[in-house]
Amino acid sequence: MSDRKIINSTEIIARLNHKKNIHYQDAEITGEIDLTTLQPTDQINDDHTIKSRITFINCTFTANITAHDADDDALPTPTEFQRDVTFRDCTFQKRADFSHAQFLGAVEFENATFAARASFQETIFSGNANFHGAQFLAPTNFASAQFSARADFDDALFSGAADFRAAQFSSHASFRDVGFLNHASFFAVQFWESADLHGAAFSMRADFDGASFSGAAAFTSAQFLQDTGFGDVCFYGEVDFRGAAFSKEPVFWNADFEGDKHFEGVTLQGKPFDPSALAPGQVA
Repeated sequence: MSDRKIINSTEIIARLNHKKNIHYQDAEITGEIDLTTLQPTDQINDDHTIKSRITFINCTFTANITAHDADDDALPTPTEFQRDVTFRDCTFQKRADFSHAQFLGAVEFENATFAARASFQETIFSGNANFHGAQFLAPTNFASAQFSARADFDDALFSGAADFRAAQFSSHASFRDVGFLNHASFFAVQFWESADLHGAAFSMRADFDGASFSGAAAFTSAQFLQDTGFGDVCFYGEVDFRGAAFSKEPVFWNADFEGDKHFEGVTLQGKPFDPSALAPGQVA
């Protein structure tokens, strides 16, 4: 017999409305959590501002979580989290939609499991964003998300499509040993500082077309098992592919390498890969 506490979402909404901190551990959260139903702190702007510190550890959410208005006819009213938010070792059985949310403090989803769709589209992360070891079992959307501080996705697993199109990483971004089992799109992503994808494994197409790397970029020991696109990519700092393995010829059409580039030990279909042998225009 489980000794996990059963907490109804109405209790959580009530505590947030009373500006009380949230702290639950080893609990099952039932009922949908719709943060747009919170009492507005500003009667003029009808905003969704949460001033409470939120902590969930080893909790299971059995229903949807929504952090923005779903009215397609109007601009979304984002939920603003003013203090740190933690969902460590939590499981989201249904949709987790944090689109357009603004996290002003640190946010932690370390070792969280998203069993259904997860969306952080156009979400703003002002503090550290920790997704270390998270498992995304369905399609995941980080398109146009903004990461102002460190972003940690080390050891994460994306079973569904991973969409990071046009995301911006203003500080160090780490995707070490991440598994992408489906299409991974980093189209037009901007990495303003260093980006570390050491040991990342791309089982399906990996799309970095139009991306910009202002700092050092590491793809050491990464595995690319299907089509890989680096077309029109700008590498302004050092880029390191040493030990990477490609199953299909990567596309570097019009790629711009401003800093040092390292392809030592790179293989294509198990054989040494010579980037100079690519078609003209493939590597700048």
